[in-house]
Amino acid sequence: MFQLKWLSRLFISYGLNQTLLFSFLEQLISAINNSLHYREFFAFLKHPLVKNAVRDGTGLRPLVYRFIRKMVDDKTNYFTRERYSNADFEPLLDFVRECIDTVSMKVDFQEYINRIIELLSRILADNKEFIESAGTGIKEFFERLNSLSKLRIPEGSVEPGIETLNFILRVIKDERYHISGEPMKGIQIIGLLEARNLDFDCVILPSMNEGIFPTRSEKDLFVNQRVREELGLPYDKERENLYYYYFKEIISGKNEVFIIYTEEKKKDIPSRFINFLVDEGKVIHNSGVELKDININLIKRAVKKEQGVIRRLKGLLTRRGLSPSGLQCYRECPYRFYLKYLLKIDEPKQIVEEPGPLEWGRAYHIALSRFYRYIRRRCRELQITKSVRGSKNFNFRSMQ
Repeated sequence: MFQLKWLSRLFISYGLNQTLLFSFLEQLISAINNSLHYREFFAFLKHPLVKNAVRDGTGLRPLVYRFIRKMVDDKTNYFTRERYSNADFEPLLDFVRECIDTVSMKVDFQEYINRIIELLSRILADNKEFIESAGTGIKEFFERLNSLSKLRIPEGSVEPGIETLNFILRVIKDERYHISGEPMKGIQIIGLLEARNLDFDCVILPSMNEGIFPTRSEKDLFVNQRVREELGLPYDKERENLYYYYFKEIISGKNEVFIIYTEEKKKDIPSRFINFLVDEGKVIHNSGVELKDININLIKRAVKKEQGVIRRLKGLLTRRGLSPSGLQCYRECPYRFYLKYLLKIDEPKQIVEEPGPLEWGRAYHIALSRFYRYIRRRCRELQITKSVRGSKNFNFRSMQ
């Protein structure tokens, strides 16, 4: 029994716009610019740095989802501080107010960046456990903010408040940071160019198929190769020779080289470089893995017609009957009908900004139901019929 420890060294870089801090500020700006509309505001509340925060011993995650559910139940399209001052949500609301107030400050450029750094530092302090597992790029992000604070920005060139934050994000979004693992240990996941000057005992080359290695260039489709050669532009033979040079450099001097490729009769062709090795007399041991077609017989699922299910179904038909929407639901998916009408499992509520056919239908049903109940309490059925049929201007007072 042995344990294989995977260590990766990624010789690649990412943009600061892919960090948690950048996306946090970006979603905060989006929420504010849209007047805290529920879509953008909910996206901000669900950001990892918000929902994973623990402030003063209180985790914000359950508060976030309860608060979202409350806004949906209240059918509130926009968040306002005055409407929501419930003590149950106080830790979350204080967090949101602090974020909005900080990025909306009307102060000079250097002071503004310092306030942003202080805000982000407090937020990171609220996310200690989460940052330990997903905190890449944070150091570089703060370093870039600190360097920006030393810039001399002419007064009036950038509007204070949100526009200043927009300016900061535009400046740093193309900045990059590097990720690296343990140097020269375990399995190194690196690119082709980075591996040329490094020495390994074993090399694994995945995806050694034509079109991948050497890769195709879409530019070759637009200009004839002879024309490209005459004009001194890179052409296919040059590119192929360059890739072959890289290939030879990376496999030379290695104890073991594993070349992985997909081989299918119709589409996938192994890289020509493999045949070049055969022509040079290299000994190649083939150990392919054949993937056979597998026929899976899926078991048809059905709800067992037990006595409890039968009773619920009879009760539904006796009390309410089946509406057109219920019949349509059953025809489309009987299991969905079972979940919705028998188990009463409703779909998550959503805020509807503009009523559609479903909302208008519900409104008409409710209006007619209330109209009928109101009239029935005040007159006999015969009077209802005469009054409604005989008068275009129906007056409630005449029925009292």
